[in-house]
Amino acid sequence: MPGQPEKHMNKPGKNNKTRTVYGPVATVFASVNTGSWRILRPGPDHSRCAGCGQCETFCPTGVIEIIDDPAKEGGRGKVVEIDWAYCKGCGICADVCPKKCIRMVEEKKGNENEERN
Repeated sequence: MPGQPEKHMNKPGKNNKTRTVYGPVATVFASVNTGSWRILRPGPDHSRCAGCGQCETFCPTGVIEIIDDPAKEGGRGKVVEIDWAYCKGCGICADVCPKKCIRMVEEKKGNENEERN
């Protein structure tokens, strides 16, 4: 993105991979559950997700990952995985999704592990 510095960062989670994030980037807080103040949360519709990676690219905290879904399209499909402990509920992922398969839904405390469709 012109005018914005690239930032290389490690994100919390399973594989701790380093990736390039474009645009304004917040720090990933690996030791504090920063998702606890959400009012809204992204609710991805996995059946419509094309796995394009726009949400992953533009997530300001780097908590979205596109992963392989063996149950989708003969094992070659992709789905969105979100680290709920660090998601702020900002809605950028829903705004940049070209298929509009991510919608913002009301946060209900205690459902961090619950799948939302």
